[in-house]
Amino acid sequence: MNDRMKLLFVLLVILAMLRFGLAPWLQWQEDKHQEIILLQKRTSKGLAILNNQQAFSQQLAELESAEEQLRQSVFAAEAESAFQLARQREIEQLLNTFELKADRISWMASVPVVGAPLWQHTASFSIDGKTENIVRWHLAMEQQNPVIHISTFDVRLERQTSRSLGRARAEYRLVFYAMHAEQGGGDAGK
Repeated sequence: MNDRMKLLFVLLVILAMLRFGLAPWLQWQEDKHQEIILLQKRTSKGLAILNNQQAFSQQLAELESAEEQLRQSVFAAEAESAFQLARQREIEQLLNTFELKADRISWMASVPVVGAPLWQHTASFSIDGKTENIVRWHLAMEQQNPVIHISTFDVRLERQTSRSLGRARAEYRLVFYAMHAEQGGGDAGK
């Protein structure tokens, strides 16, 4: 019986070692393996973000450039009456530069642009003068910055000869876009 007890004791020690030594060690190995897999996933996500960061930075730079171009192509925010008066003076100065005369400059009601932080201001008027001066004035208007949109242009030519382009009368409708005033910073459209 003594041998049998020794064998059972050895078997009991082996089982105890397996249960209290090997099993926790194997569980610890499995836990570490799962932790390594999780860390690898996090690392791969981090690397993917870092790799995409350059693309994101480039796209952000493109968007900022487009926003800056938009801001440069529209007028700054200011009160409607001040805006219209300033633009009318600019138009009249340019007309005087090209020896043209304006009749009845009128402004339509300013309206907000849907989907954009802009106001649309529209001016209507007629001009009289030499045809070549009207053409020069028209080209100068198209090259203005911020951009002035010519939405309507009708011209009636008079007294043309083989040596002269004669005179002309032109009807214009110009559209100006201005930024909305910042919160509490004025009333660009009112």
